[in-house]
Amino acid sequence: MKPSRHLVSSFCRLPITKASGLTLVELLVALVIAGTLIAAAGSLMLSHMLNVRQIERGQRNREDANRFNYLLSVEASESSSIAYGVALSGCSPDTGTSQIALTVPKRVGQYADTANNSTIYYYNSEGDLKRCGPPVTRNGVLSDGSLSNAVGVVSRRTTIAVIDSSGSCGVASDQRTVVYSLDFAESGDGRYAQCQIARAKTVFVCNPPVGSGGAVGDC
Repeated sequence: MKPSRHLVSSFCRLPITKASGLTLVELLVALVIAGTLIAAAGSLMLSHMLNVRQIERGQRNREDANRFNYLLSVEASESSSIAYGVALSGCSPDTGTSQIALTVPKRVGQYADTANNSTIYYYNSEGDLKRCGPPVTRNGVLSDGSLSNAVGVVSRRTTIAVIDSSGSCGVASDQRTVVYSLDFAESGDGRYAQCQIARAKTVFVCNPPVGSGGAVGDC
């Protein structure tokens, strides 16, 4: 049986569809949009990471400052006098001068005897804040009977500056009081914890009359 002319004619007139897809221009536009979105997202993530690091760094600086302030306050309160710019002694391998030197009487012997004192130095070295002096035992007491000083870093990338004039601090550094500020290299805005104050304890030394048989420091 032969197909009719009508069927053949209808078959020949069927539409021919083209394969769908992206042109080169459309592909380039899509790549540009995707790149812009990725760059924006990356910039936001980087900014967030930097903010988090800055907050963590500020918190770390505050903790370091609080620990140092407590340490210096305690050791200064045990000292009989405070000096500045004293040459380091027994702090090998470090040399130079200290920012702060505390004279701390030993627990035994005559209080006013200069040979019965220990010296604690605080100084800047290679961008770090260091301490040199008698080691501290586990219970927080100075081991003033030690034959050698202990040299250690108190706070890394930190320096201390003594404030000589009262200025806005309201008090000046002297033999009984030290006014200081801490500079953190990573703080980004210079000095931190300005106008911190540590004081030496008040001491009364009695000199007995000549011939009384008493020693210097007895009352």
